[in-house]
Amino acid sequence: MKIRFLLVITLGIIVSLQSFVHASTQKEPIEQLIQSAEQEQIPLKKWQVVMKDELDRNRASEIARKLESYFPASHINREETSQAEKWTASNLHKKTQSTETFIMIVPKNEQGSIQVSYSLMGERWNEQTRSYYFSRSKSMTKVLFTTNVKKFACLTLASNDKMNKVYFFEKFVEKLNVQALDRIQEKDFTVLSGYTPYWEQTIPGKDSLMNIQLAAREDASGNTTMTIGTPIIITEY
Repeated sequence: MKIRFLLVITLGIIVSLQSFVHASTQKEPIEQLIQSAEQEQIPLKKWQVVMKDELDRNRASEIARKLESYFPASHINREETSQAEKWTASNLHKKTQSTETFIMIVPKNEQGSIQVSYSLMGERWNEQTRSYYFSRSKSMTKVLFTTNVKKFACLTLASNDKMNKVYFFEKFVEKLNVQALDRIQEKDFTVLSGYTPYWEQTIPGKDSLMNIQLAAREDASGNTTMTIGTPIIITEY
């Protein structure tokens, strides 16, 4: 009995350690996407992370009052329509060449929740950019969002001699273990929606849950722009 008890405890410790290691080594989607692109030596055009949430409207006045402290050296703008009040704060971080934008929409309907979004985007990714992204993402999550925040990551890449549209889809479906759920194919435009076990956040798809989209568009000059988004592409592609 004592041996069986010790065995159960040992197995429990092993499982706990494995869970801890898995959690501590997990990368955020944007970092994993950039790492995959770098491994294939694909030129990065743009990266973007967007956080969205709905908050109790009682927080609107507090957030508006503290915008300057949340976003120092930012351009802050307030617009008002018959439907809603819109607050915007935007700032360019020169050292990392990344741009952050915060938007808060307060509907005139007193029963409606306020909509908040925070975007951080740039055209290069290095250790300094990575450090700045994680620092800002953590602080913004803490002061502005709830545990229900939705995070969208997007990567825009340029084709080169090594990476064309066909290879792009094949390689990233393989790398990210994507189960294809839906595909739109046109003459100069392709979109694949699917599911990958790498990331937990999902949204309802056509027939089942999805959490990744890959798109490729060819322009009149024959250049192809490739985009990857999770759980969905929310930028123009």
